[in-house]
Amino acid sequence: MLLFFALLATVIPQEMYSSFCSKEVVDSVYNEFRIQADDEFGKDASVGADYLMADWAYGVSLLDLADFCLDNALSSEISDEVLRADCLSLASAVARLRGDLTAAIGYAEECLEIDRSSGIEDNISSSLNNIAGLYMTYGDAEKAR
Repeated sequence: MLLFFALLATVIPQEMYSSFCSKEVVDSVYNEFRIQADDEFGKDASVGADYLMADWAYGVSLLDLADFCLDNALSSEISDEVLRADCLSLASAVARLRGDLTAAIGYAEECLEIDRSSGIEDNISSSLNNIAGLYMTYGDAEKAR
């Protein structure tokens, strides 16, 4: 029973999703992600749940909700640097959709720093590709190179 109350601890403002679905749906989705995050992210479970919720919100075009969840995640202490990089990469994608090149590149570059320090080649390649894509999208082929 205690777990149930802990799952409902995050309060998501209704205006971020009410045009798309009900509070019950959002609560259910978040609670499922919280359970998944407990298994997947250990002591970073609350950050992981916010990341998973942000990813879901991004996928269904609820950008305000994605921003809200990413702000929660990125303002928390995160011990898992790969999870932090994932949050930053998603924040970059949301900022890109909003047309905020400066923020998108800032998030992507911070993500790249973490990827380089972790040494995960696939993540480094992905971050470099994301940064190049941002510059290409906004017409700066020279920087994209």
